[in-house]
Amino acid sequence: MLQPDAGSAMIFLSLIFVLNREGLPSWYLISGFSAIILFFLALVINPLYIIGCILLLTLIHYFRNKRISRNPILYAFIFLIISGFVYSVNYVYLNVLEPHQKDRIDVLLGDNVNIKKRRL
Repeated sequence: MLQPDAGSAMIFLSLIFVLNREGLPSWYLISGFSAIILFFLALVINPLYIIGCILLLTLIHYFRNKRISRNPILYAFIFLIISGFVYSVNYVYLNVLEPHQKDRIDVLLGDNVNIKKRRL
């Protein structure tokens, strides 16, 4: 049985920076950091506000960026994936994370975690 080892995970995660330097596309790194930021924001802020901001940013990017070929289906698909991720944070925090992981997040965010108040 594998044991959880956060130290090894951090070392292997740091290899992404080396691979990025050697030619790994930057969108891997950007999407990973975006997922982490969205996870913590969804713990602190109501997901409807986050979805509204993401929708606004998506529409602004779609209408302002005329240099690339704009595919509305791709924009809608990315928006749906982000929306599903933001709404899944509640389930992941309550049912998937171990108690010690929840305690670490609670210590990191302080009293700002609203997830316990809005149980579905």
